[in-house]
Formats: sequence, structure tokens, C-alpha cells
Amino acid sequence: TCWAKLQAGWQACIDLDQVILEHQRYLSCIEEGAFLAPRTEPILTALMALLGLALEFTELHDQVCASAFEAVDVLCSEPEGPVPFARSLAESRAQLDQLG
Repeated sequence: TCWAKLQAGWQACIDLDQVILEHQRYLSCIEEGAFLAPRTEPILTALMALLGLALEFTELHDQVCASAFEAVDVLCSEPEGPVPFARSLAESRAQLDQLG
């Protein structure tokens, strides 16, 4: 880890200039690990785009599930009873509720 490298580097330092150099190496290591260094910027950009898409998918999934559960509720209120797929969706909703 960056911290372990810093600790090892400090032990070998004999003057302030070496301490400063080790600290600069430590900061560079952190920047690279957090994708903040200029050469890792494309990785950060790609990760942010990927995470943004994951959030959009989650929101869309929530909307689809809410609509499906609403449809199941409407179908269950029919006098003939729920159709087979509605029963399956209701069971899935119960399982999701147990997980959530």
C-alpha cells in the first residue's frame, strides 16, 4: 500500500530533503490509486461513466418493477383471480421484499 511504502521509505531517510521526496512519492501513489494523476484520468472518466450507467439502470429497473407490481395489484383485484404470470410476479415481489 501507499502507506506501507511511505513507512518503509521514511526509515531510510537521513535528512529533510529525503523525507520531502518520500512524502511526494506517497502523494503520487495516492493520486494514482484514486485515478487523479493526469495519466490515469481516462480510467477515472471511464469509471465515472460506468457508475453513472449503473445508477441509470437501477432507476430504470425500479420504475419497471414498480409498474409491474402495480399491474399485478390490478390483476389480483380482478374477480377471476390473478393470472399465472401475476402470481409469479407477486411471489418475486415477496422475495425481493425479504431481501431488501
